[in-house]
Amino acid sequence: MDFLEQFASGYIGFAVWTLVWALGGILLIRGAFRLQKQEYLLIGVGAGIIIESWIANLLGRFMDPLLAFWISACVVLIAGILFCIPLFRRKIKLLDLFPVVIWQWIVLFFLFYVFFMVSRGMSIWDEFKTLPLVSMIASGDIPPHFPYNTSIVLDEHYLRYLIAAQFMLVGEFYPWTALALLKALGLSLSTVLVVVWVKKITKNSLAGAIGGVFHVLAGGTRWLLLLLPPGVIDRFDAVINRIGSGLNSGADLRTALVSPWAAQGMAPIPIPFAYTNGLIKPSILGVGWDNVTFLILMLVMFLYNKARSIKSIVLVGILLAAMGLMDETTFAFLTGILILIHLFQLIRKSSVDKHLSRNMLIMLLVVCVVVVLQGGFFTAIANNLFNPNYVSYHDFNVTFNFPPRFVNPHLGELILTNPTHLLVLLLECGPLLLAFPLVLVWGWKALKNRKYVEAAYIGTSILGLLFIFIQIISKGINSAVNRVQNDFLEVSLLFAVPVVFYWMQNRKYGTKVALAVLGLLTIFGGVVVMGTELSGIQEPQLSIFVTEMDVRMMDRYWNELEEDATILDANIPRALTLFARTGNSSIDFYETDENWKVLVFDPDPVKMAKAGYDYLYYDQAYWKSLTSIEQERLSADCVVMINEETEWTGDFRILADISACQ
Repeated sequence: MDFLEQFASGYIGFAVWTLVWALGGILLIRGAFRLQKQEYLLIGVGAGIIIESWIANLLGRFMDPLLAFWISACVVLIAGILFCIPLFRRKIKLLDLFPVVIWQWIVLFFLFYVFFMVSRGMSIWDEFKTLPLVSMIASGDIPPHFPYNTSIVLDEHYLRYLIAAQFMLVGEFYPWTALALLKALGLSLSTVLVVVWVKKITKNSLAGAIGGVFHVLAGGTRWLLLLLPPGVIDRFDAVINRIGSGLNSGADLRTALVSPWAAQGMAPIPIPFAYTNGLIKPSILGVGWDNVTFLILMLVMFLYNKARSIKSIVLVGILLAAMGLMDETTFAFLTGILILIHLFQLIRKSSVDKHLSRNMLIMLLVVCVVVVLQGGFFTAIANNLFNPNYVSYHDFNVTFNFPPRFVNPHLGELILTNPTHLLVLLLECGPLLLAFPLVLVWGWKALKNRKYVEAAYIGTSILGLLFIFIQIISKGINSAVNRVQNDFLEVSLLFAVPVVFYWMQNRKYGTKVALAVLGLLTIFGGVVVMGTELSGIQEPQLSIFVTEMDVRMMDRYWNELEEDATILDANIPRALTLFARTGNSSIDFYETDENWKVLVFDPDPVKMAKAGYDYLYYDQAYWKSLTSIEQERLSADCVVMINEETEWTGDFRILADISACQ
């Protein structure tokens, strides 16, 4: 194992590991599908990381995580070689096996550089949750538990955290760097795939480029509220109940619209609240977060209708199973519609390709079984049904809503029967809403032309809209349903460019100009957001709760403490991230345990040890907040200082062993 850790990790190890799964993914796609030459490499790289991570999710339960990640990459490569044996027998030329399209890779590397540098300068995506999860998965917690209390299984989508954890462990990156790599890779690769996909559909290079721009920058148009008179905005404010960061961005709606968005960890130039969105935000905002979901979706869009052989069908099945670890509703809706389509094909007497339909149906049913067993949300549902002793993180409460409404995580509930709410909702959606009817027509035509995955994905938007009648609350938060309700906008965003491209053919010049203006309105908010985020390149961040002292502590003690060690830290996510050990501090990500509060605010190492804590991690601010008696308790002989890190300001970090204080 020492040999493995020495030569299989670090920058060189990461480069080799990446090459293994990327090469394996390319060979898998090359040997299983017949695609256009310019599609093989990009799709292969995307499929490589997703399939490797799906395998790692299975192997990581039974072996050391570093070994599991390397074996997973090697399995992808070996399978790819086996898939390509028929090509090798035909003595295919190397350039034909790996057809390189230069512009794709120039654009990919340029976008990756920009997105990675921007991502390093921002920390806006719930780092109190993401960093502890990445750190603990990298230490071997697969499937992950709730890091604040590891007696609870975290029954949600965790594929993105698993991929970042692999980057962290294999590359010896910090978790925030691993997440930046993941976001940059996901957004840059999916953007180039969109360009290729739109160009393929429209047979027009300019349309492909516009599709890529839309993927990165298109979003809603909340900023159009700035054009309204102040008195009108004040009347809007009287009937809109802002929530979350929308409430914290200003005392009233008018103030919020001209103020920075109240989100932590933004770049030096903050994002204006008017240019964010609660329904369809531009992907560039925070360099995206659902990039992995969209990457899997694009891979399925390219490959599903091309799957003919058993090996190609198996690969599509693995990609769908991976989607089940990333986006539960998209997976459930997409596979459900596809199952119905293939069932209908089998029932129809005049249907062609019944053999293929039967194989696809079998694959989809097997995937549904696998998804229930592989971990995540669907596994939790099964455990809650059949295992009364199972303790899961989420507790969903579902109720019926009427009148129908959209839940906006910034502006609260927008009720369709309220004229003011409806107007604000229309501005939140922006011109993408106008493309939705055309997209539905496209979906119907796709179904008739046997482009089933396109039809099925467009169909998910209709199912998502049904949730305007449904309220879902988890841990007291009602914005979970938002991701389902806004599916119609996500679908419209993907199909807008090809749909409008064909619709505008033979239209009058004035109509084409109007469409161009609507397109510019759609991306304007994204342009502003990206402009502010570029300032982050000049000031890279570690994290909102990590300093250089913490980094030095992490360098020495990450995953080095006892596997069952418990650490008490007043800054809860900090110790979990630095040491990859639980703090048993909270009921959920937002509410701390009452017993933990007592131990933190009235510290006594004896009580801490009796409560099951082995270590204490604290800083100067915490030490100064204590009374002299409390400081004396923490200076008792049983409290053994393991390490101290300091800086010139006098601030410090101390890791102390309190296990002997019984």
